[in-house]
Amino acid sequence: MRAFTMFLVVMQHVDSFVLSGFNSPVYKVLLLIRMPMFFFISGFIGYKALNEWTRSFYVQRLRKKAFVQLIPATIFFLLYSLVFGINPLSTFSANGFERYWFTYVLFYMFVIYYTVSVLMRKFRCSSTSQLLLLIAMSLSMWLLFVQCQRHGVNWGLTSLFYIDRLCHYYVFFVIGLLCRHHLSLFHHFINHWAGIGMLLLCFGGCLTLIFTPWLTTRAPGIINYGVQMLVVCQLGIFLVYFCFYRLRHILANGSKLSRGLAFAGRRTLDVYLIHYFFLAPLTKVHITSGPLYVLTSVSLTVCAYLLCLCVSRAIRISPTLAHWMLGAKKEG
Repeated sequence: MRAFTMFLVVMQHVDSFVLSGFNSPVYKVLLLIRMPMFFFISGFIGYKALNEWTRSFYVQRLRKKAFVQLIPATIFFLLYSLVFGINPLSTFSANGFERYWFTYVLFYMFVIYYTVSVLMRKFRCSSTSQLLLLIAMSLSMWLLFVQCQRHGVNWGLTSLFYIDRLCHYYVFFVIGLLCRHHLSLFHHFINHWAGIGMLLLCFGGCLTLIFTPWLTTRAPGIINYGVQMLVVCQLGIFLVYFCFYRLRHILANGSKLSRGLAFAGRRTLDVYLIHYFFLAPLTKVHITSGPLYVLTSVSLTVCAYLLCLCVSRAIRISPTLAHWMLGAKKEG
């Protein structure tokens, strides 16, 4: 699922930097949910039971996340600036770390989650209280983001460190934590025909609102665009999760396909850091034919993904380079 999400990220960048001329609702929906899905997966995978959060465990996890998510992104930001003749200081003062914002925002999310967890354990609170606090925080942050967007509020210096994107996406990270904590209940819901039927019905209704402007203008005030986007993204994530969950036996059967997808999923950070180098030099191509556009977009995305995996493999030949540039563990 993580490999699929990174594929969507690379495909969106192919569409942004290389292709133009075609606009499909299916593409819009897939590309709409790509970043929320990544943060959902990160929360889902990063979940730890509350009784594990000792002070030493907190420091250990935070140090590891800081090294993996901050240092490689900073190195690649500087490399990208050097290769393409960009002044990193002027770029940072204007747009922060620009294309490498994702890992910084993800690090902030883990800092909040880890800090809340260790404090809640210290004060002997329950896991339910911990998750309720995180949900309240994430929804408050999301409402702040929506209100600032609606009224055109400038985030100022905080936008250089992507605090606005943290407020926007943190709710999806917390939902990932929540689904992992109640995993059996979550799987029971998406496995039941009524549960998946309700997801599909709500998803279709939200898409109808989003892609039918005259309906949006006549909808009640509470069904605003921000709420629609939040709901449709989360429903889309659940539907993608449902598809992968139903295919779990096929994807884990030890075949070349399953091993390849698992490998690609373990190298998503590498692909994220490297793929910009392959897209930047390309000339923008205008394609108006839908089938040709999709074929070109998917083909270029596959090529870019494979090239990134090859470069990742070459970097990982050196344990030192792999450690500093890709956050790999030191051997021994």
